[in-house]
Amino acid sequence: MRVINGPIPPVIIIVVVSLLIIRGGFSRPVVYEIPGGFRGWVTISYRSPGCPRLRSEGIQVVVTIPPSGHACTSSDSQFPKWHRVDHVYIYEENQRMPLQFTIKGRGGMIWSDFFWEASENGSGKPVEGFFVGTEDELPVHLDHMPTLSQPIPSTATATP
Repeated sequence: MRVINGPIPPVIIIVVVSLLIIRGGFSRPVVYEIPGGFRGWVTISYRSPGCPRLRSEGIQVVVTIPPSGHACTSSDSQFPKWHRVDHVYIYEENQRMPLQFTIKGRGGMIWSDFFWEASENGSGKPVEGFFVGTEDELPVHLDHMPTLSQPIPSTATATP
């Protein structure tokens, strides 16, 4: 296997940046604040009138997930643009524990993320979601995974 030592060739940088621009460009980093110990499916409904806007911390957009796991916001989603994503458990006194997005055998806690455009689901609003739990917990919860044919709860709100 050949390893490239030194700077990245300009053609690779141009190709990567071009693909990102074609996909929609870049957006602000997003951090999902999840109640400490939460397990299950998280859904976020965007562009929902009557729901609070997402808050900002520096350059980050903060999505606060309520204990129900279902949040809504009048803000727009950062998808499909490329952006950095962090997931953290929030405990009492604002103690934070980072959660790792994962694949089989890696030991993380964030699985099976999805994003549906407004035209793709019954709510008429963009919806995103993911599973929080261990690799052993995921199969047990797959029967409860949100689908395009079921309504996404919209009564819960994001914390302002």
